Amino acid sequence: NDSEAAKQHRLWQARVLIRNVVVIRSEGAEPEPLFIHVVLESEGEEGTRAQYYQSSRVIVNSATEMQAALDQSRLRLHSAQKSLSDLQHIAKGSKQIKLIGTAAGHVQKATGALDRLAGD
Repeated sequence: NDSEAAKQHRLWQARVLIRNVVVIRSEGAEPEPLFIHVVLESEGEEGTRAQYYQSSRVIVNSATEMQAALDQSRLRLHSAQKSLSDLQHIAKGSKQIKLIGTAAGHVQKATGALDRLAGD
């Protein structure tokens, strides 16, 4: 269905744009994302969830949305860990194995920090 594919493509383009909007408050300051993707599991019906982009200023003041954003970050880090583990497995003996191991160590450290934060 071409019209549905076109609609989905436009939605994908919009998501890419939204994820890349940043605010720079002063010269030399770190850019801050304007919107954060939030996935909230709905209470009641199992398997239903709400997904949307929320202003980063709102998220820092909402415990529920901040937790949801942290949960999504943890999922992405766990996915990165799996990907790097797969690369380590297939790259044994290659020149890149040391760099892959270094990256895996950093991701593992970040995952551990978010896991500890989730335990608070």
